[in-house]
Amino acid sequence: MVERFRGSDGTMLSLRVERGPESSPALLFVNGLACPSFYWDRTRDAFRGRATLVSFDLKGHGESGASRSAAGATIEACAADAALALDEARVERAVVFGFSMGCQVALEMTRAHRGRVAGYVLALGAYERPFGTLLHGKLGPLPKAMITASPAAVVGATMKLGKLAMGHPIAHRLAQRTSMVGEQTPHAAMKPFYDHMAAIDATTWLGLARSAAEHSAADLLPAVRVPTLVVTGGRDTLTPPTVGRAMAAGIPGAEYLEIATATHTGLLDEPTAIIGATHRFLQRAGLLAA
Repeated sequence: MVERFRGSDGTMLSLRVERGPESSPALLFVNGLACPSFYWDRTRDAFRGRATLVSFDLKGHGESGASRSAAGATIEACAADAALALDEARVERAVVFGFSMGCQVALEMTRAHRGRVAGYVLALGAYERPFGTLLHGKLGPLPKAMITASPAAVVGATMKLGKLAMGHPIAHRLAQRTSMVGEQTPHAAMKPFYDHMAAIDATTWLGLARSAAEHSAADLLPAVRVPTLVVTGGRDTLTPPTVGRAMAAGIPGAEYLEIATATHTGLLDEPTAIIGATHRFLQRAGLLAA
């Protein structure tokens, strides 16, 4: 059942809470930019009944409202929203799962909400300035420049066109051939993402994208003192393995997993490998019962 809570700038955000057994751990799932919560479906299914599962839609995404202020559409504000989601769910501490931009949000919780984090699973994301590595950096500063210069109306129109284009199986196949989507991920599995693109609030998306483009959690990595697993995909053209390796190296005691065949949609491409590794990591760290 979808609940509502008030975000850091007063925006009403959607929340989903599935209670686990008494005294079971809590897992908080933080989405990436432009991503609806369906990306976590396979992961949630794997831990249902063994943990309390908490997820929310970012401002302007899914069933959440558009950000009420420019200050509300930042990485820092999303980290505050994540802590407020835990408040609403009556959860004191959780293992925080971040995907893509959600890794930046998750790490930012170390700065202002350290006590709420029991551990991290950081999947297919960067700790700073993700657009600098798009297509393994071959585009140089172009992605950031395009985002910074684009007005919200252009972004909104592009997203609507993107839904129409990417909704076609031929375009989906092209995305697979360029490793933007995994070869083993069928069009039907990505359709919720393509449909969601046209519904995102463009102004909020633009604010979040600009914030992500400038944000860095590099200074926070040495301060992480909870068990951490960093997951990368060998075929990820947005956040390549070099980014994940650097993140894991900067976090004391972090574990690192590289899945050679995974793209940026690795949660859909390779769910069995990611879930299995996550399960074993949580048990080793004492964050999940055997």
